[in-house]
Amino acid sequence: MFAKVIIDQDAKALDKVFEYIIPDEVDVNAGDRVYVPFSSRILQGFVVETSQTCEYDEKKLKKIISKVDQFSAIKPEMIELMKCMAEKNHLKLASVLRLFIPAEMREGKVKELFQTYYSLSKDSFEISKSAKKQQLIAEYMKGKDKCSSSELVKNFGASAVKSLVEKGVL
Repeated sequence: MFAKVIIDQDAKALDKVFEYIIPDEVDVNAGDRVYVPFSSRILQGFVVETSQTCEYDEKKLKKIISKVDQFSAIKPEMIELMKCMAEKNHLKLASVLRLFIPAEMREGKVKELFQTYYSLSKDSFEISKSAKKQQLIAEYMKGKDKCSSSELVKNFGASAVKSLVEKGVL
């Protein structure tokens, strides 16, 4: 497999699509940020297309080193819009591409967002009659597969949720 990559550099000489070989051990899709060898440096680029064939001599192509993120940074419709904008307005591909990527992501400051979900324990449990909020949480959770931590904390308070987690109820 082969990938067409736009190098993330705002230089006129780099304002074109470069082809790279996708190694078997790297799962790359259109929209992914990747590390690629470029001259004597390793640069970041964006995969704008993948294909089974290449336009150049395969022996002269270099391999993608790795993905930057475990998710695609750009959606396919954004890639199409980028191509249209660059062509219609005579802009550099890399410049237009940067409009779709937050600066924080390009600087490596963006991380995946994780959300904690809780479900009610299948084991039997008892909640003190004086712990009203904990009882409300248990009632609320009955019949639900799971519920986000943020929803429970918002509706019932962090200390009640924490207590139920520590008791093994959630």
